[in-house]
Amino acid sequence: MKLIATLFILIAACTIQNTFASKKVTASITVTGLTAAEINDKSTEILAAVATLLDVDASTVVSEGDASVSTATTSAPTSAPTSAPTSAPTTTAPTPSPTTTASPVSPSPVSPAPGRRMYDIDMPQRAERRRLNAVMFTFSVIVANEVDATAIKTKLESTGFKTGLVTKVGTIYTGKTISIEVSTPTVDNYTPPTTTAAPKKKASVAAGFPLAMPSKLVHVCIGMFSIAMVW
Repeated sequence: MKLIATLFILIAACTIQNTFASKKVTASITVTGLTAAEINDKSTEILAAVATLLDVDASTVVSEGDASVSTATTSAPTSAPTSAPTSAPTTTAPTPSPTTTASPVSPSPVSPAPGRRMYDIDMPQRAERRRLNAVMFTFSVIVANEVDATAIKTKLESTGFKTGLVTKVGTIYTGKTISIEVSTPTVDNYTPPTTTAAPKKKASVAAGFPLAMPSKLVHVCIGMFSIAMVW
């Protein structure tokens, strides 16, 4: 009975451990000064630089696909300087003079009122923004639990990570003027991708244990069974 209870506890503990979800922290970097082809060509080096800055194993930092072209808009003046229109000076109408008979006068061209222009109108200048081609590259960091995910998210949001990444990417692409913006990271549950395993042989009746049982648990069970047999 003791052996059965021990095995039951071990199986339950293994099940709880296997169902405890890992976490995935995902972020995107927007890079100006490089093309998508250049980033895709050296994406492995960029992921390694991210892993170094986050102090994690390089195998836990994975790409979420190829880099794609984006558009970065630089800051610009909020408004252009404008000048207020000059109001025309107020004139007093002349006092009518006594009616006299005069010779016909040929009409003279009409001149615009002081302070006004007929067709030359001053329009406010539009605020101009400089649009640069940029590249977006998305990656994820796989961690064991929520605590680790929070720590990674905090590092990704720090100024030190952004500055360090610019420096490291600059060493990968020498002679380039590069700027990087890091998006706000998101945290999600991570499920490892399933792979199609080769067909397994049928379990032998003499084996006494399911083949799906984790190997470590099998070793523990065998050890416990051996101890029980000695008792």
